[in-house]
Amino acid sequence: MDHPVLTAIRRASFTPLGWFAPAPDDRVPDSDRFVILIGNAGPDMFRRFARERDPDRDTLDDWTRDVVSRLAVDVGARAVYPFDTPPQPFLTWARRGGAGHVSPLGLNIHPTYGLWHAYRAALLFPVALPLPPPSPSGPGPCRRARSSRVRRG
Repeated sequence: MDHPVLTAIRRASFTPLGWFAPAPDDRVPDSDRFVILIGNAGPDMFRRFARERDPDRDTLDDWTRDVVSRLAVDVGARAVYPFDTPPQPFLTWARRGGAGHVSPLGLNIHPTYGLWHAYRAALLFPVALPLPPPSPSGPGPCRRARSSRVRRG
């Protein structure tokens, strides 16, 4: 899906991993009307980090904060990070935004990227964005695998 905000996220070498308009029980501050979860899924973010910073001296969290803070200003949002304290409910937001299923071990499995993704930030917007809800991804892959084993047995 193309949208100027999603395009800006990709140009910053991050991946939009899911989004949603929060409900009161989503633990999103009252003034925020839309959430986009961003992170890495593939090599783009790590390639940019390696070009811009010395991985032996600079932390990925510091670099993420620098890059995403500028991105947030550019798109009219504010950023929160999973490494902030107090922690935000990123995994709950991911499931709310269509960006994950819970595995039997409690890991978040993205419908497209599986386990090969990580949440680096969430962009919180003061207005709802005209993005359609993420496509339903159906039952989680572990549930499908488990029900396949049950049918065969």
